[in-house]
Amino acid sequence: MLKRLTRKVIAFSHYLGSDALLDIEDIDALSVEKKVAFYTLGWGKYLDVFFNSTLPSILHNSNAPRLQKDGFELSFILYTIDSVEEIKRKYSRQIDQISPHKFSIVPFNSDNKKRSIVAHKSILKILKHCVDNNLIMFMAPPDTVFSNDSVYNSISFAYLKRKSFAAAHPRVSTNFVDHYREFPKDGFKSPEMVAYALNNSHPNFEYADEELSFSTVHAGISYRKISKSLYAVTSNMPSPYVVIPTSEDIVFFEESGTFNDWDRGWLSLLLKKNRVKISGSSDMFFCMELTEDRDNAIVQPKKVKSPWNDLYFKAFEKRISNIFVSIWRV
Repeated sequence: MLKRLTRKVIAFSHYLGSDALLDIEDIDALSVEKKVAFYTLGWGKYLDVFFNSTLPSILHNSNAPRLQKDGFELSFILYTIDSVEEIKRKYSRQIDQISPHKFSIVPFNSDNKKRSIVAHKSILKILKHCVDNNLIMFMAPPDTVFSNDSVYNSISFAYLKRKSFAAAHPRVSTNFVDHYREFPKDGFKSPEMVAYALNNSHPNFEYADEELSFSTVHAGISYRKISKSLYAVTSNMPSPYVVIPTSEDIVFFEESGTFNDWDRGWLSLLLKKNRVKISGSSDMFFCMELTEDRDNAIVQPKKVKSPWNDLYFKAFEKRISNIFVSIWRV
């Protein structure tokens, strides 16, 4: 009860914050080096997806090798509650492919395996690691697949701008794993991945079409076809993928007490301090999140009363993100 009250007080304090009360980040004072840490938190079946889909999409010739060619130093860190030795044994072939980049597995104490606690501890660990070593952080969830060039584009852009980088993404069916038991050597060009996502959507995204009379627009993301090959996407909660972390972020998550603020309260902080850019084009960046069709993971469609209304939450970060329209191309 006390924790819940504390979080509400913290959330209210962030709500009160405005451009007038938060100083814009002095990016001239930031020291940003060409060093990137890819952060992943995962265990169990999610590791299968990570090593067979997420990781190959990052290591595709259009992404990690281009970054290396441009002088970026890359490292991969996996936080897990599973056995380190078992992971190394089961995924030895995939781990070998990460070379010459450094790959580390950080296990958590088995005393407490509650997902929310592990997630919170891991985000604090990676943020501290990046701040202490002056690293750019890339969020690489174990259920997310990136299109060709996206990892390269987002990291290069964030480095040049000295700002974090966020983007909207669709949820797709986990059937992707069955469709592509071996990740394609050619990877996925962004238009190909956009088309796949639209044709194999998870119900949460399938019913986000603004032209439907019953939809999930209220869940925070919606899209509308505007031409034969273009879709206009509105997202109230784009997710930060590339982060230039500071000690301020560590303090935020220590006080927040939850990883879930990643694309909520923390996004609000990044926006208020002018520390983030949001992608407006799938040609620049695109990824998709593989999501199981579990009942508790499905947002129920609601009758649309006002088809022009795509803002269902009034939190600062959602109001600002709602202003923005991203174009996805097939």
